Amino acid sequence: MSQIHVDETTGSDETGKGTLELPYQSLAFALFTHSDAKLLIRKDAAGTYEEPTQSALKKAKKGAEGLEKKRKKAEELAEREAKEKKEGRE
Repeated sequence: MSQIHVDETTGSDETGKGTLELPYQSLAFALFTHSDAKLLIRKDAAGTYEEPTQSALKKAKKGAEGLEKKRKKAEELAEREAKEKKEGRE
């Protein structure tokens, strides 16, 4: 099982890769992209990476579900726009 690193102060959900060198910023995004990995989190750059608490995981799971809903909605919108554009050509 791979380890995914989350650093709430220096990490980035946009450019991060979940590695020690390029951690994610939010636990929710890490769960969204790597649902089956071991997550390690730290609150500040001076701290050490530790496993998240159960309450933090529960909160992050809700956040990950929200990210998944946004992704699906964006896909549906893109499909609808493509269909309308195709119908407009015909």
